[in-house]
Amino acid sequence: AHDHGDGELWRHSRLRWLNSRIGEGDTPTKPYKAMMCNREARVVGASEKTLTLAESGLPASIKGNGREVLKRPMRFVVVTEKGEFEVGAGEFKVKSTTEGHVEWTAARSASAPYQVVVKGRMEFDGFVRYVVEVAAEGNVKVRDVRLVTEYTPYASEYLMGAAYMGRDGGKSPQTYSWDWQNGCYDSYWTGGPEAGLHVEFRGGAYHGPLIADRSYSYKPPQAWANDGKGRLEFGGADGMTVVARTGETALSATPRRWEFD
Repeated sequence: AHDHGDGELWRHSRLRWLNSRIGEGDTPTKPYKAMMCNREARVVGASEKTLTLAESGLPASIKGNGREVLKRPMRFVVVTEKGEFEVGAGEFKVKSTTEGHVEWTAARSASAPYQVVVKGRMEFDGFVRYVVEVAAEGNVKVRDVRLVTEYTPYASEYLMGAAYMGRDGGKSPQTYSWDWQNGCYDSYWTGGPEAGLHVEFRGGAYHGPLIADRSYSYKPPQAWANDGKGRLEFGGADGMTVVARTGETALSATPRRWEFD
């Protein structure tokens, strides 16, 4: 049949698309290109998107369509009574590279006394997955664990994601905050027409679109929600800073994981 019969809806021929396995493998699908990786410069590229990594393994720069998204490198911070411990330079390694992905790790054994492993993976469509593991020498309580992301003014123009908490998509507010107490929510997006960042906090039961579905009951990612102590804070004048904080929590010799995309 001409065009597989797709022009005649009664044939239902287009249902074959539902069975497509395109994108399941580790090869870029059109129009995406093969991944680029410069190990020495710690630069990873994926079709108009460029990620520069700090020695910590976390993003130092994110560019989309030539637009810079980050004002400063992303930071992961443990706050104790003695001050702030920031995940810094570690033993950085690129674990694997293919046309479809680049995977890396950065490990640090600190004298502070925290051991941190940062694991990252970027795929050909620009998707990036992070797992940060933190362990202590013994059972200790810390005041806060934070993921701090500072955005350029361009990448701070619009914000969406907290509709259930009373914030619909639109121009970014000067200040805003929300917690994990209500609603099926786990992510936010901020950016401009050509570049931005969608951040999703992993570990919960819900992973879905940026909607407010009051009919859906779910458990939030415990590592971030921390039994209601965690929250997200948005603010800043020259660009926006987003702080995901856990509140008081405990660390031990068994590594705790914080995951985000």
